[in-house]
Amino acid sequence: MVTILEGDEDGWWGDSASEGNATGSGWGLLNVLAGCITVASAAITDAGIDCVDVVCGGVAAITRNPSSTQQQELARILDPCPAEHREVVAACVVGYLASRDEITEIWMKGDVGSDPDALIEGATHAAVGSLAVVKEVLLEALQTKFQGQIEESESGLKRKTRDVDMTG
Repeated sequence: MVTILEGDEDGWWGDSASEGNATGSGWGLLNVLAGCITVASAAITDAGIDCVDVVCGGVAAITRNPSSTQQQELARILDPCPAEHREVVAACVVGYLASRDEITEIWMKGDVGSDPDALIEGATHAAVGSLAVVKEVLLEALQTKFQGQIEESESGLKRKTRDVDMTG
């Protein structure tokens, strides 16, 4: 099965004049892809399928700094929002497997420049940031799921420890 994510409205999110046409650049889809990576991995883990670790998606982008007086000054940001950052120059999405310190997937878009490693490192840091949250939620779900079984087994142990009177 192959799934393709395609944006219907690919314009800048804050500009109503670009809605519905293909003049935009689709920067928001990179956030969607990172979310899909994280959610799919969490679903596999929650279903009880054996995994090495949870894969988390992260996004980093290079934007032009609007508060700067120099036009060429760039800023690197984690988890960018296209509505807040109108001049995105490049972006990177990674799927990161923290237990093996391994990038399982990487997508880049735009003019990365001479140092793509800095952008990849930023996306990896964003993925690590979401990993802690995902692991905490999965642990909480497991505790809730097995709480009933733990209580039943504890009450069963109490019954087995009673002395039995034998007659006959």
